[in-house]
Amino acid sequence: MSKKKEGQKTDIILDNGSRLLLKYGRFGAYLESENYKEDNIRKTIPKEIKTKIDNNTIKKKMIFYV
Repeated sequence: MSKKKEGQKTDIILDNGSRLLLKYGRFGAYLESENYKEDNIRKTIPKEIKTKIDNNTIKKKMIFYV
């Protein structure tokens, strides 16, 4: 299984003790609970945050309108 499928551990720990993982889907990055099958917690990363996640660093994102 690839690292992107497994997800990268974050510092965010939920009330139930499970950790959020950073995962990548076809629509971009999102956060998902380690125990997703039990608690069904999945959070999208908002587009309002003008950042791009790239190799564990956060970089400023530029938007170009055509």
